[in-house]
Amino acid sequence: FEVHYSSEPYSEDTLNWWLPIDEASDVTEIEAIGAKVSYCMAADIAGSFTFDYLANFDTNEFILTGNISYGTSGTAVNDLGSFSVSGIIEGTLFVNTPEATVSHYGAIDFVNIYAVDETSYHEYGFVKVSLELQKGRLVIENTGNATTVVLPVSTNGTAENKGYIGTLNSTEESEPVQLNNSGFVNSLGDNGVINNTTSTQKTTGAPTGFSILIGDLNQLEAFRDAVNFGMTCENLSIKLTSDINLGATAWTPIGWASRKLKDDPTVFKGTFDGNNHTISGLSTSGFTPTAKGIREDNYLGATEKNYVFGLFGVAHNAEFRNVKFTNVNIHELGNGYLLDGAAALLGFSVGSLTVKNITASGVISGQDGIGGIIGRVYKTEKRNVDWGSDDAIILIEDCINNVNVTITQKGGGVVGYIQDKTYENTPYAVFKNCINNGNIKSSTSVAGAIFSTTSNIVADRIPTLLQGCVNNGQITDRHGTSVKLYEYSGRPL
Repeated sequence: FEVHYSSEPYSEDTLNWWLPIDEASDVTEIEAIGAKVSYCMAADIAGSFTFDYLANFDTNEFILTGNISYGTSGTAVNDLGSFSVSGIIEGTLFVNTPEATVSHYGAIDFVNIYAVDETSYHEYGFVKVSLELQKGRLVIENTGNATTVVLPVSTNGTAENKGYIGTLNSTEESEPVQLNNSGFVNSLGDNGVINNTTSTQKTTGAPTGFSILIGDLNQLEAFRDAVNFGMTCENLSIKLTSDINLGATAWTPIGWASRKLKDDPTVFKGTFDGNNHTISGLSTSGFTPTAKGIREDNYLGATEKNYVFGLFGVAHNAEFRNVKFTNVNIHELGNGYLLDGAAALLGFSVGSLTVKNITASGVISGQDGIGGIIGRVYKTEKRNVDWGSDDAIILIEDCINNVNVTITQKGGGVVGYIQDKTYENTPYAVFKNCINNGNIKSSTSVAGAIFSTTSNIVADRIPTLLQGCVNNGQITDRHGTSVKLYEYSGRPL
């Protein structure tokens, strides 16, 4: 067989040799000749794998629909060493490796740890349904997130949490493993116990200042994959610890979803803090929209296939702050798809939204609802589905747009389009100290320096709506050239 790449310049250890596979039978054929290598997927695969040695496995941005087992409940893999499982797995990871250390990255439905070494199973990714420890040591690392964790009797194991646990349970009522917790445990379920003697965080909830930390592109992509697998991050804070360059990456948005789906589990609902770091090179180059993120509308007798784009795609009741974007290059991809709701930070927001201290530069073009920093902002979405809240609070503060924005229909410098709610007694949103330096151009409709909307705004609400905002760019639309902070599409020619 041919080894396509190695994780090291050269290694006599064949487990450091990675073999690309595009169907489950590839592994069977390799193991039939006695070879022990590691595997990375080269296509989506529906099938399951059972290993009798410590093979590393990576879905490599593809999806495995099936299970991965290391040993069985009756037969252990007794090799010494360590191995990792990475990527997106719609199924179960089963581990019976009493002499080995295991690391899991990416996103998966279930994890069943039958036995691992005392040096432990390390969870760096997202477990969507449940993670159960039967024997050994479990560590949920800072980036680890498990909806449910089930621990055994105390004589069978130990457990430590540095990340997030939705619900902590135990199979034993009398002497369950007591979790050593310095992370976030949302709730205690059946027999769940937090160790009040050694734990930094003795009760449920988040420790003061707790954040999931992202320090490089690999971690950002793994976080994105987890959100797109169902990790909403509700009540969680995500923080960057370094600058990240996306220039060589075909980026899929965090929260890749269609705005037509009510409470879509793949939308982002947390807090993202850039910690004053820079994300460079965000681009639509190489991106291919998939069905789950497409919204089909019948508009004026024609069917439109719309999608959103940004570092984040769709967010619900979210907060963003302290990020700088450089070299942004977002454009429509053609093939009948229309970019509707796009910007550097976020394509579409529904519900409450807080955005503070965001700066962006580059070029963005698209069909409708296109902005420099945020695409579309809605308290509620009622066109295809009823979600969000009329009581939502929207605050956009200290944002600077340097992006040149070109749209066919409506767009703006800071926000492409904000929902029309002229009947409200208070301003629909508050913009504070926002600056537009970009040139904003609409070819058929309207453009505003800070935002566009549908109807004119009652004059006495404007001082509260726009506080200390400034435009230094050129605004061009169907009405000609202006410097207006906002524009509405209902204004006649």
